Amino acid sequence: MKAIQIVSGWLIALLLITGNSFAGQEKTQFSEYEVSQLLPLKQSVLVLKEISDAGVITQKESVLATAKYLDQASKLVKKRVSLEDLLSLEDATLAPVQKLTPLQRFAGLITFVNILWVLAIVIGVACFSYLFGLIVKDLMMLLMEIPAILYESVFYALSLGLVWYGTSLGADVGQYVGLTGCLGFGGAVLFTRSVRKWKGSPTGVFSILFAVWTAVALLYKSAIIGFISVGALMGLLGFAVIVLPFVVIMGFDDKDAMGRATTVAFAILTFFVAVKVTGADPQLFQIFERGSLFLGSFVGYLGLLIASTRWYDHRRYNYILFQMITIAAGVAALFFGSVYGIGELQKIGGTFFVLYILTKLSEIPVESMRGYAMLGLVMSGLTYWFCMYVKSSPEVFKTYLFLLS
Repeated sequence: MKAIQIVSGWLIALLLITGNSFAGQEKTQFSEYEVSQLLPLKQSVLVLKEISDAGVITQKESVLATAKYLDQASKLVKKRVSLEDLLSLEDATLAPVQKLTPLQRFAGLITFVNILWVLAIVIGVACFSYLFGLIVKDLMMLLMEIPAILYESVFYALSLGLVWYGTSLGADVGQYVGLTGCLGFGGAVLFTRSVRKWKGSPTGVFSILFAVWTAVALLYKSAIIGFISVGALMGLLGFAVIVLPFVVIMGFDDKDAMGRATTVAFAILTFFVAVKVTGADPQLFQIFERGSLFLGSFVGYLGLLIASTRWYDHRRYNYILFQMITIAAGVAALFFGSVYGIGELQKIGGTFFVLYILTKLSEIPVESMRGYAMLGLVMSGLTYWFCMYVKSSPEVFKTYLFLLS
């Protein structure tokens, strides 16, 4: 039961993080040359919208054609181009338009609808699972006569059927149907773990989810499914998220899991940062880029934050070594994030760097309650001043702090 709670909590929290990550991503920057290449495609999309409104073509045909233009634009500049990115482009030779066109407002709505869709999928799957559990409990005596393998077959058939059905839809719609199938498959695996009474850690569950979700991500070429597949990899390595009433707990299964997850997270992060720095364009890994940059940064810097505390390892040599590594990693996050426009690395690394400084203040040795009170007062005062300064000057910190709203 504990393992199911850990895994299901991990999935819910991960999808909420996913929604925030995709909602909060910064607008893609383009050079003047790239803008000149993309402007004709922008015009084509605008014309497409006009003829769709006039009834010359159907809405479905308009959506499919728009998706093809966006795919062509992404290949042209070798980076992901969203509808909002394309519509926000302006010809430098023309005077800037101050008001948003109806189509630009529609593009902003698409992003909002995507977030709502992800939340609806997560909440819908969770509520269905809960209600199904109540039904099973109420009808236990009757259902005990039905072999568990029948339920398993139905669950796996439904989830994989959704994945298959999503491939027949347009790219924008299909990936969310595929995401629903992926989450349903996760629920089916948890059901199998329960009825088969698998013992031990949920490593086996995450191994299956990582393999299946990675395959589906490649099938759909979907960044959002690639995101949760990277999350399953982190769970496989020992990173855990437990969602309880009024509290969310994030951490690692044990000391070994923390070392393993932190090391792999930084290895993945280093790979994708190197891709950004060198300007390489590995199409196969592109769908895993956002998940790797976000979760690689989060898990890696969380592990370093824990390892750098004086309570983690009492040996002086290791303590000093971890301080050097953590400071170097924080500086690297700010440098590579700002110079090469890697928002996830810059904001998450910067946020954990601030937490690191606060942690060092809390490690000042004191020997009495009065000393702890004085230390707490100083820390709260500094934190209060810092938060007030950040709120009064958000333009200074908005690119460096992940939690800044």
